[in-house]
Amino acid sequence: MTQWYFALCQHPMYLIIEQDETAAERTPPWGEPDIKAYIARIRRNLSALDRYPHLKFNYDFSGVELENLAEHAPDLIERLRHFVQVGRVGFVNGSYAQAHLHGLGSESNLRQMTEGLAAIERIVGVRVRSYAHQEPAIHDQMPQILRALGYRFAVTPGFFWVLSFLTPHEILGVQYQGLRFLHDEEFTQWHGLDGTEIPLYLAQPRLRPKGSVHGSDSHREELRREFVKDLLHYPPIRCDFPDMVDIDDEWIEDHADHEFVVLDHALESRLAESPSRSHTRLYTYWGYGDGINAELLHRTDRSAEAALLEAEGLGALAHALAGRPVDNLRPAWHALLRAQHHDCYWMAGVGLHKKAVGWVVEAQAAAENVIAAATSAIASQINTRAFLKGTLLIVWEPWPVARTDVASVELDLPDSSVANLNVRNADGSEVPSQILAVERKDKGAKVQLLFRADTRGWGYQIVEAAPTSGEASLSGSSFFQNAFYRATLEADGTFSSLRTAKGDVEMIAPGNDGGNTLRVRAPDAWREFVPSGKPVITVGKVAQRVLVEGKIGDVSVIQEILLYHHLPRIDFTLTFNFANTLFGNYWEDESKLNVYWPVAPRGSITHDIPFGVIRGREERPFFPTSWVRLGSEKAGLAVFHRGTNRFWVRGNVLANVLACGIMGRDFGTRAMPQVYIKDYDLRLCGCHVIHYAVYPHDGDWRGANVPAQAFSYRYPLRVTMAREANGSLPSAISLLRLESANLIPTALFARDDAIVCRLFETMGATTQLHTICCDPWRVASVRTLDSESVGVIEPFKIAEVLFQKG
Repeated sequence: MTQWYFALCQHPMYLIIEQDETAAERTPPWGEPDIKAYIARIRRNLSALDRYPHLKFNYDFSGVELENLAEHAPDLIERLRHFVQVGRVGFVNGSYAQAHLHGLGSESNLRQMTEGLAAIERIVGVRVRSYAHQEPAIHDQMPQILRALGYRFAVTPGFFWVLSFLTPHEILGVQYQGLRFLHDEEFTQWHGLDGTEIPLYLAQPRLRPKGSVHGSDSHREELRREFVKDLLHYPPIRCDFPDMVDIDDEWIEDHADHEFVVLDHALESRLAESPSRSHTRLYTYWGYGDGINAELLHRTDRSAEAALLEAEGLGALAHALAGRPVDNLRPAWHALLRAQHHDCYWMAGVGLHKKAVGWVVEAQAAAENVIAAATSAIASQINTRAFLKGTLLIVWEPWPVARTDVASVELDLPDSSVANLNVRNADGSEVPSQILAVERKDKGAKVQLLFRADTRGWGYQIVEAAPTSGEASLSGSSFFQNAFYRATLEADGTFSSLRTAKGDVEMIAPGNDGGNTLRVRAPDAWREFVPSGKPVITVGKVAQRVLVEGKIGDVSVIQEILLYHHLPRIDFTLTFNFANTLFGNYWEDESKLNVYWPVAPRGSITHDIPFGVIRGREERPFFPTSWVRLGSEKAGLAVFHRGTNRFWVRGNVLANVLACGIMGRDFGTRAMPQVYIKDYDLRLCGCHVIHYAVYPHDGDWRGANVPAQAFSYRYPLRVTMAREANGSLPSAISLLRLESANLIPTALFARDDAIVCRLFETMGATTQLHTICCDPWRVASVRTLDSESVGVIEPFKIAEVLFQKG
């Protein structure tokens, strides 16, 4: 007779109950009315272990929730530590804040796991070994991350996931019960993008929800149905991820035919009996990025993550050049990681969502303070005698890369009549520059200055800006061309033609609306952007600027389009002014405010994920970390984003969800598409500024080096004011540079007296590391994420390069 095991993995709703007074999760018996009552439920959970000696269970607690629990109820922490030590409570997941990792940046992914594991081990004394959780946090690089951090097992999550078997594997179909995994076929090897594998347990989902939020029919009846199937029953370890159920006599009686287990131990025993015989991919098409609040949290998250990474890079630069102590940015990282909790993005967590935006803003402010202090420390030691008496500017490169880009800075000028600024390097050579916008004041003016910047690696360079005569800009036309593409714009800001210069390949598919089309259903009629007048087109030495004003329904919109003379990409800034706006339907991405690009080269969808690149599919939502490319081997169009990360493709039309505004209760988790239990006002309000860019190119994504182009867009160059100084540092310096085009850095920071650069191979090719180091710096070691010393970097491997002096 089969022995049945039950792995209860209690999924907490701690953060949303603690932080959001309006959350439906405060509704009993699903949740509790406040955090004190919820802590009492945890207390009842642990008391059940005293009452039922055979009971064991697991917690899907995250690090931040345990930190909060330790603050509010330290006695419970002692109880948890005791039950862990005696083998009756286990911990699964291991992240810092239950984040949907597939929707976040690379470094946020890794730090969610490292900080979460450290917090859980510190608080309850256990190292999490099983990656099991209710919410999907899965992508094709997770096996590499999990293995490097010491995980031994993974389990299919409670919510949406996709298996794509790479080798034969049996799944059984049963009428009224759907597809089912079979015992003796319950383990497979989760195959990562780089080839790393980890045993994946295929937990049979509950098959008959009875209507409550996470309820099901009797477990005893379920087990009876499995018993009569004999050799065709599903796997014997039943994993459940409910929202922190109470355990009482009735619950225990319903599970009387099971042996309760700590998941780590059960998986280890079962794998020995039923080893993996197949290999699979595991990923998801589901996550938050539904357009609520115009994705403000996603956008601020990406901005803050970039600022924190740049603060680490420039802080390390100040340490190397000026001897400045390295700042402790962990509190700021913790604030950002906490705000990445999935409940912060959950559309019904209105109060928590607002607080999370505040946490992210605070994290970014802390990063900006570090950047200001670090750059000031270096600036005070630069020798500026080579320059005249113009305005001195420092262009900072926080990354070990060489790139050609555009730098932007706001300046206060004493003379409001200045038409342009002449920018020169230390050797006196002129740099193309352009005043993009002017704000006249009583005395002087505030201007936005653009100028070309060529960086040579981790470091800085000084330029000088001085007033010059002549017009800053001239009237332009709706046609633009440079060395990379030729574009024709219409009066509404759409592109009717966009052709590559070298291959002469048209990007815009015929028979469709143009590229950059904005469309929404608001609320029942389809509406597109309608301009209120002719575009204002100006041309300078750096870019042609197209400014289009108009409306979508009652919403005023300003589009700014920058077409650069020396860059292959086109930048878009879309400013929306919402006023209690209803836009779209939660269930239908097409009904929301989308920006569309009909792409002519027929081909495949390619997009980045944390630390990697994969192929996508039409008719499925997907979540690029920073870029997506649609096209053929001959040519294609890449789109770069800064936080609007939900995309979909239909009929070779690429769409990006920008905003959705709804009111009422006609929404849910998508797992259970019934109306919700509370009404919410989720109309769009306020001014929202959304940035994105497109990159038309010949060749495939590798030949066009799309990852490097997306990297430049994601991390704009920083510019600060400089002052006259007579220090010992030169006017320009680059300490480190990666020379391998397919190695993308994700972090650069100081560790003791060394510099660490974390990177990953992005094109699927074995790569020899080539660097240029400024004396006395040298490469001391190259190691994979699991600390293996390597001579080359294998395809899609994450690695750390250690630079030292000497």
